[in-house]
Amino acid sequence: MSLKVKKLSKNSAVLLSKNFKASEFSCNGKGCCSEVIYAPEVIERLQWMRDKCKKAIALHSGYRCEEHNKKVGGVEKSKHTLGYAADLKIPKGMTLDEFAALAESAGFRGVLKYTERNFVHVDVRETKPYYGLTATGDGFRSQKTFGGKVELNPGVKPTVTIKRRSTRLVNVLWIQFQLQKAGFEVGTLDGVFGVKTFKAVKDFQAARGLAVDGICGMGETVPALAQIG
Repeated sequence: MSLKVKKLSKNSAVLLSKNFKASEFSCNGKGCCSEVIYAPEVIERLQWMRDKCKKAIALHSGYRCEEHNKKVGGVEKSKHTLGYAADLKIPKGMTLDEFAALAESAGFRGVLKYTERNFVHVDVRETKPYYGLTATGDGFRSQKTFGGKVELNPGVKPTVTIKRRSTRLVNVLWIQFQLQKAGFEVGTLDGVFGVKTFKAVKDFQAARGLAVDGICGMGETVPALAQIG
């Protein structure tokens, strides 16, 4: 089932939330359609980010029609063409990593970091969460947009204990990356603390002489994972 989307007329001045206008999400190609198509869920999550960081968030790109998407080198079937996505400029005083982590905390199911152009892509894809890209292989796909490279997102080191079935996806993703670098099999790098990741944590704990409980605590397991280069 497709996500709910709304469509507004060209150059609409409608206020979509406390801090975001419809015109910010319009197709902005030169001489293009200027239509506004968006998923309300995108607006809700962006407003959450705005309230949380207390900084203005400017859009690089919102909705794109198929023609404009091709012109800018967007991938085929881009979430932008469905109104599911936005490219966000990094607010002053925040790093690319910090802003990407905030987007993940907001519940966006797609978060991609573009280092050369210094912006973050967010989307509300209907498939499983997608927070990192690698080179081709392992079900991931290399991408280039606006001539910029997409960087691997290694997640964020936990500051609280992480247990199995944790919903702190960005922290679980960090754990998975660290375990994989140490040679332990975690399955897909997806930020989901499932059976394989749980087993990998216990195997890691056993190998390092730690208490084997499958819990990533701040006393032993997280510090040990952090030592992995």
